[in-house]
Amino acid sequence: MPPAVTSEKPHDIREQAIEWLLHLEDADTPDEDRRAFEEWLGRDPAHAEAFEKARRLFGESADALRENPEDTRAAIRRKGNGPLLPAVLLVCLVLAGGMFLWADGPTRLQADIVSGANESPILRLGDGSTVQLDAGSAVAEDFTTDERRIRLLKGQAYFEVAPNRARPFVVQVGDERFEAVGTAFDVNRTAGQAEITVTEGKVRVRTGDGAGVVLSPHMRTSVRDGTLGAVETVPDGMETPWRSGRLVFEDRPLTWVVGNLARHLPGKVVIANPALGDRRITGTLDLSDPHAALNDLSTAVGLRTVQAGRLLTVVY
Repeated sequence: MPPAVTSEKPHDIREQAIEWLLHLEDADTPDEDRRAFEEWLGRDPAHAEAFEKARRLFGESADALRENPEDTRAAIRRKGNGPLLPAVLLVCLVLAGGMFLWADGPTRLQADIVSGANESPILRLGDGSTVQLDAGSAVAEDFTTDERRIRLLKGQAYFEVAPNRARPFVVQVGDERFEAVGTAFDVNRTAGQAEITVTEGKVRVRTGDGAGVVLSPHMRTSVRDGTLGAVETVPDGMETPWRSGRLVFEDRPLTWVVGNLARHLPGKVVIANPALGDRRITGTLDLSDPHAALNDLSTAVGLRTVQAGRLLTVVY
């Protein structure tokens, strides 16, 4: 069945695009459904953009499995309904799904803006606000007439908010909300927590259970599992060192340091021993050469790394 059109919100358009993509993969799709798809595609440029993004992302997963996915599918079909067919299809689906998840496909499908490992773009939003993404970050823009909402799906972002008291500006990380009006602040999403640092104005931090605190310039706090952390004072000039190409950390767990550095490296970076990740360290790294930064970190704290091409780096 073709997807039902429930609304024209960005999230729903993305969902419709995915449903159309899956529906059209079926060779027996009726002509009237294909005509309905063409009508949906031409109704709004956002539809075509969302469908192309979904098609491209699913295509990348298939390309990671084989050089000629269409030829492989044709070969499977030629086998008819023999006993190998279900097993072959199942293996292909599992591999494709695994590569899609490994490439962070679900996050990319939700995102409106994604930065690569060597990128730190500055973009202007529809309300005149600007956002700068750290490498390996992603956000989704959900603006309405009542609220300007940005979902930080992964990574780190620095916001300079255009004043508009009638439409609060909210950055959401999971259930946590960071609300500002005419201000500038940084949000860093790492494993298990969200951290916010204010550089101008004031920001109200609210957790999923309603707890909250108001931050002023040079103040920082974090939220983990719905619990507010302590409010810290940040020295002037040290609020967002990543924007100047530096990773600065004081008494941070190794998982935090590696997680922030990993955004600038290709593929996945994992710590082999979870207990090792709890080790707390202090220092600074130059992000202009992330490979050298990882080597410097490893040497400084007595670690080793091994790489599997551009797909995986293991720290142990």
